[in-house]
Amino acid sequence: MSSTETQWSTRLTRGGVNIGAAFGLATLLVAGLAWATIPDAGGTIHACYSRSGGTLRVIDASVTTCKQGETSLSWKSQGETGPAGPTGATGVAGPAGPTGPQGPTGIQGAIGPTGPQGVAGPAGADAISGGSGLDIPQLVLTGCTESTAGSLDITLLSPAKIYASGRGSYQRNGTALRSGVLRMELVDATDTVVAHSSRSVGTLSDNTDNGRVTLSIGDVMQIRQPDFSLGPDYVAPAGSYTLRLQISGSDGLCSGNPVFNFAAMSYLLVGE
Repeated sequence: MSSTETQWSTRLTRGGVNIGAAFGLATLLVAGLAWATIPDAGGTIHACYSRSGGTLRVIDASVTTCKQGETSLSWKSQGETGPAGPTGATGVAGPAGPTGPQGPTGIQGAIGPTGPQGVAGPAGADAISGGSGLDIPQLVLTGCTESTAGSLDITLLSPAKIYASGRGSYQRNGTALRSGVLRMELVDATDTVVAHSSRSVGTLSDNTDNGRVTLSIGDVMQIRQPDFSLGPDYVAPAGSYTLRLQISGSDGLCSGNPVFNFAAMSYLLVGE
């Protein structure tokens, strides 16, 4: 603002005439001159102030100038922008708006490159072990007592059930063998029986293939109960085991020394 404008803003008086009143009158005059460019394009109001009489008149500076003996005054119709005030406190969060509708399904992106091949896992235990070395031509049962016809060592790298199978044939061998028994048992590293199979029993008669009967058995090994009955399937933890093929003559139906021929066995690991 110019020094002349500053003098106007402090409401100077001259010759007893109140400049503020004169300004109000000038404003009315401006309202009547609707066709004049007041304020101008820059928002400035121009006026002429008579030093002798204190008269103030608003003019359109683009077409009129102050007369001799008048002082040119000007002021903005709108003051300059003041400094920004301090930031107000954060308002309370409004309620969540409703969920908008689901947008359309986007187009399928391009297939990414094939990832690198993963590291190979550790080797598992053999799925099947045969009865190598268990084809015993002849095994004599002394006094019909239970004997081990053969065994297989098993090493498990992870828990598994074990399906075991065995076979062989009983022969009287001139004795009073009337019934032969075949079963399998699983012992752990401490030689403790932890699981066994059911029993396969064969009865011999005088016309049974020259006094011979062949037996076979195949079972998932089951938890051994205190009374030797079968319980749930046994899930063997990782570790070392021995699978045994057990043979005997039936109690009360055997005497002497019968023989067991062609013993063979195998096992298969199955899932937990």
